[in-house]
Amino acid sequence: MLLKLIRQSTLFLLSLFAFHLSYAEQHKEVEKELKYYDVEVVIFKNINVLKGPEQIKPRQAPDFLDLYINSTDTDSIQRIIELGYSTPTEDEYRLLEIVEKISRSSRYKLLTHSIWRQPGLAKEEVLPFHIQVGETYGSEYSSIDPAIEPIEEPLIEELTEVIEPVQKLNVPVENEQQTTEFVTNKIWYELEGKITIGLSRYLHAYVDLVLRIPQTSQVVNQISFQNTANKTTQDIEEPLDFSTRILNNFALQEHRRMRSKTLHYLDHPEFGVLILITPYEAPQIESDTSSVITPIVIQN
Repeated sequence: MLLKLIRQSTLFLLSLFAFHLSYAEQHKEVEKELKYYDVEVVIFKNINVLKGPEQIKPRQAPDFLDLYINSTDTDSIQRIIELGYSTPTEDEYRLLEIVEKISRSSRYKLLTHSIWRQPGLAKEEVLPFHIQVGETYGSEYSSIDPAIEPIEEPLIEELTEVIEPVQKLNVPVENEQQTTEFVTNKIWYELEGKITIGLSRYLHAYVDLVLRIPQTSQVVNQISFQNTANKTTQDIEEPLDFSTRILNNFALQEHRRMRSKTLHYLDHPEFGVLILITPYEAPQIESDTSSVITPIVIQN
């Protein structure tokens, strides 16, 4: 009886050990099979767009509540590098010829040419790439989107160089408040949104972008036309004309299954998006702070 129990215990321990080895090998194999991809994106604006009677349904730009790839934030860069995201070298760009043609064309305006390297993860696990490029619009405009802090701000030293010479001359610094407001003034970017590349059974691109285009709407004050019988011609010679500068949002929100090594084009009447995803044989992940994700912004 004792011998039988010993044999059963031995078999159980051997089975448990074999299961542990099998699980470890499977887990190691899963880690080994983690794929990496180079994602290259080109976004351009159509200059000559035929305007029709189609109405624009306004839609706000996407929110950025979670961690995302932000090339302008040092802390963000450090975190995403630790998670396996990086930037390919210059000789790994594959769409430079197309970008050059777009830049030379009078029909298009190149908004951004960006590239990043990321692990192949599910949409819920992967980080979206944050885009804020193009012209900037200040407080003279109105938008359905909340304004944001500008990425690039004047240095305090530069402001001091402007203000101090005026103070030494004992001249009232009339523009000091305006200069300070320029530092904290909030803006809207011409193109804003995010692109997320996820991997399940296939590669998938989730594009959520908004292109802002200024539109001037003339508002005529009708009050000056009222009670014209009791007013002279001089009183109603010219009605008041108010000009409200607003930003129209043109949204591109699309989910598309992608094929690697194939150039995909996402079309919108106002702008276009080119996406190329290329498999990459990744080395072991190292925390290298010298790898910085920097979108290239080229304008005509």
